[in-house]
Amino acid sequence: MSYTRPNITARLLRSPAGFTLVEMLGVMVIISILMAVAVPTYMSHKEGARLSVTHQNMKQISDLVELAREENDATLLQITGDPAGNSANSCARAGGLFKTGKVADAAWRGTACGTAWTNVIKKLAPYSSSEATVEKLFTDGWGRGILLDENEYDGVWGCTRNDYLYSGGPDGLMDFYRIDYRNPDKSLARPLGFSGLC
Repeated sequence: MSYTRPNITARLLRSPAGFTLVEMLGVMVIISILMAVAVPTYMSHKEGARLSVTHQNMKQISDLVELAREENDATLLQITGDPAGNSANSCARAGGLFKTGKVADAAWRGTACGTAWTNVIKKLAPYSSSEATVEKLFTDGWGRGILLDENEYDGVWGCTRNDYLYSGGPDGLMDFYRIDYRNPDKSLARPLGFSGLC
């Protein structure tokens, strides 16, 4: 008895090839449902990661500022301000809020705000391993400069010297009112505490 090998290629060529239109539509519907669920989740995790980077950087800046205050026995304004005693924060306001720019944007670095940001980094660099390290700390999760505002409300409430850090977040706008004491995990500002009383 002889055995003949079946011709599989001929059988495959005779069978109907591909998917029907209904099958393709079904697959497309399933993929769109999965995308509708996955994309918002991914985007929220991405924003959460950016916020987390910002909070970590602000915490490290806070530690750096505390070290600079202790070593100099001085207020933050005396360390980072100009010789005339003006704050390092010389950022223009947009709609009542400070406006910050992208750190990589040379045009922003050339503004008064960008120059003040660079000067603060230079003045705090001796308390860290390098200027580049401090520059990374002063960059938020969105690539914008974290601003230092020394002596907030100076001369208004009993001449207190209260210092703050601000991140512009996704829109680049920052203000004291972005400190969310009820939900600090979402706050885009951080109080650095009192430098002292006048």
